[in-house]
Amino acid sequence: MKLLVMYNSKSSLDRIQSIKKILSKKVNFSYFDIKHFYKKNNFQENKFIKFLEKKKPNLILDLLPIPNNALNSEKYLELINKLYKLRKTIKKSNIKTLKISYSWINRFDISPFKFFLLFRNLFFYFKNFYLKNIYRFNITDYTILTGNKCENNEKYFNSKKIYFKHYDYLAKPNAKYVKNRIIYIDQYLEAHPDFVRYGLKFITKKKFSSEIKSFFDKLEAKGYKVVVALHPKNTSKDLKNIYGNRIFIKNKTFELINNSYAVITHCSTAIHFAVQSNKPILFILTDELEKTFLGDRIFSQAKFFKHLPINISNRELKSSDIIIPKIKKKIYENYTRRFLRHDLYVNDTKFKQEFLKLIL
Repeated sequence: MKLLVMYNSKSSLDRIQSIKKILSKKVNFSYFDIKHFYKKNNFQENKFIKFLEKKKPNLILDLLPIPNNALNSEKYLELINKLYKLRKTIKKSNIKTLKISYSWINRFDISPFKFFLLFRNLFFYFKNFYLKNIYRFNITDYTILTGNKCENNEKYFNSKKIYFKHYDYLAKPNAKYVKNRIIYIDQYLEAHPDFVRYGLKFITKKKFSSEIKSFFDKLEAKGYKVVVALHPKNTSKDLKNIYGNRIFIKNKTFELINNSYAVITHCSTAIHFAVQSNKPILFILTDELEKTFLGDRIFSQAKFFKHLPINISNRELKSSDIIIPKIKKKIYENYTRRFLRHDLYVNDTKFKQEFLKLIL
């Protein structure tokens, strides 16, 4: 079986490594970056059609972003126009398509909004018919669901479902526990490549740096040691100016979290690792972040864990005001079922059997 993987960011390929390993003996994977079919933002449709005819894939795995109608910057519109044209051409070709569905916490996971989830799902379905074409939800022939919550967006579409786990659902790494160490999950808010690509700006670097260093100092005055787990895409040469004189470690986030006391985050999906390690999670935001859609996400994530975020822009915040929250086990378990492992996923062997049975 020939499976063609379509992507626009190499980091998205890391997310399918476990799937590739499971299916490798039965499925031939090949890849293409969509930039090869654009010249000065002009879609080379004929070139793309000939490429598909030559490859003759049985299935295309679409790793491109799902359009978000809350974003409308010039750069973002340019991107989703590209995605729309590619997907439209694939649909005309009658080649079957597959996507992987991930989900994260939003307001419909907390009270009072969670009581309106059914109406939200119906609204999402009908809204899709009235959105501009470029913003419409990407409906594929098959969908891999990585958690129970992924059902919501797929509920009323006819995509055939395959059940799996999130790419962050991993075996716990072994390392020595470090007492009183707290891991701050860096999100590279000042210059994340995706933010730059989409023309998004969430913080003023100088202001954020002043606030985060002050907060870390107050936390360390309580006897904790803050270590910064750098975002994989963070290439900054200015880390000490941003975070102060602290330790910075890259590509070891799960290991650091699993062997530390607690975690600090804004709204990083790396809280997956904190959940699997049963670690306390302290959510923080700033005045600037609160005014963006990330502010809503931070509040939603904190409330899911039955706490409120700390606004580190508050100049009157004292060390004594900072409390590391305790989280009940059932909350971790609920999070795992909703976002990290679908209830109908049994094991990798069963996933392989269901995948091949459904698609071949």
